Amino acid sequence: MIYKNEKQMKKFFQQTFLEEEWRRPKFDEVHFKLLGEKDNTLLIALFDDEEIKQAVWDCDGDKSPGRDKYNFSFIKKVLAYSKCGFH
Repeated sequence: MIYKNEKQMKKFFQQTFLEEEWRRPKFDEVHFKLLGEKDNTLLIALFDDEEIKQAVWDCDGDKSPGRDKYNFSFIKKVLAYSKCGFH
């Protein structure tokens, strides 16, 4: 789109990106449950080799590749030959 002048261009962008004011919800009275120490420890723990192997081997290998262009068949082959010793 070609603008006749700077004022017209400014008006267009102001209307396009204008955020209308609205009342945002408040959570002052909401009391969320908190995680205990045991649950927190489980969430931040490192995955062990068996968990990784199980997750990878449970996936179909011939599905279309992800953004990195690798599918699970490739990942399984790499892990099988890696130091992790997955077979």
